Amino acid sequence: MIKFVFTGDIMLAREIGKKLLDSNNIQIISERVSLILDEADFCIGNLECPVSEIALPINSQGFRALPHSLNQIKKFDLLTLSNNHIFDCGKLGALDTINHIKLNNILFSGLLIDENSYIQPIIKNVKGKNFAFFSCSVEDCIKNQEDYFPKIIEATDNCLLDSIKKTCKNVDYSIVTVHGGNEMIPYPQPSFRKLCQTYIENGADIVITTHPHVLGGYEKYNSGHIFYSLGDFIFDAESYLRRKCAILRITICDQLRWELIPTTITKNFEIILAEVNLRDSIAGKFDEISKSLSSAKYEEIYPKLYKRSLAIYQIDRLKFKIQNKGFLHLFGFILSKLYLIPFYFKSIIKGSYK
Repeated sequence: MIKFVFTGDIMLAREIGKKLLDSNNIQIISERVSLILDEADFCIGNLECPVSEIALPINSQGFRALPHSLNQIKKFDLLTLSNNHIFDCGKLGALDTINHIKLNNILFSGLLIDENSYIQPIIKNVKGKNFAFFSCSVEDCIKNQEDYFPKIIEATDNCLLDSIKKTCKNVDYSIVTVHGGNEMIPYPQPSFRKLCQTYIENGADIVITTHPHVLGGYEKYNSGHIFYSLGDFIFDAESYLRRKCAILRITICDQLRWELIPTTITKNFEIILAEVNLRDSIAGKFDEISKSLSSAKYEEIYPKLYKRSLAIYQIDRLKFKIQNKGFLHLFGFILSKLYLIPFYFKSIIKGSYK
């Protein structure tokens, strides 16, 4: 029996970084969650921040984690770096991140390092079976990328599809992680869904997406499996919805089986297993989204799902801020986001989406 564990987005900067800096020997992953990671033969997560002491964020919105923060995720075997934050500290930050990951004996995927690089998977033999891991990002999630290397592997690159086709003939399972979808929307837009299905058509067995920051759903497509977002794993988001997450455990024996393990992020940013009521709520929402994906009218109903999800998220975020930060904080937050009101109004009322 072979066990794989996949988690959602991992962000070790901002408030998480401050907590790790102020508290010696703290572990934000609880013992029960750590046990699940320990039991896995291979553990994969999306590292959504550069890790560096020498590179600084290129703007005020950029993330940067310090190298000691990687102690929190030493149980991971592979980190995907093809996301919209890897270049928050420029190319120097990305290269430094790679160096620190290597020092911690963790593999990485999703970046082309130099002009001699070509798109190829990480291939890992686990208990006698060969697994290929590809990572990529949609164009909208490629931020701050200059013309020189390293570069993110683009999700629609024909070379990626060719590599998946060739590789699947020589391995037992091919797995693709893709960074894309609309943030805070648990339902994949039809064009992104088609892209994920294309990977299956070209030989991938499993596709897992990141970037929405909220838990998505599942669909069986042909003989493959697609999981649309596991939400956040380690993050400091001020939102109840974003703190309802899940670990995906895939077990391979005579056939592939999977299990969703609901988790949550506490006020102190500890990652714990969800208790019974919350666990059932998270699993129920996952099932609800998965059922929608099975609808023959999904493309037709997607605008409604998008508008409703965006409205629910905005209300959830305001509620979180009032209950945990107070009205003064909420007022300041609203003032800082006034410029976004036309966008949200258009998105929610008129159904504008990518």
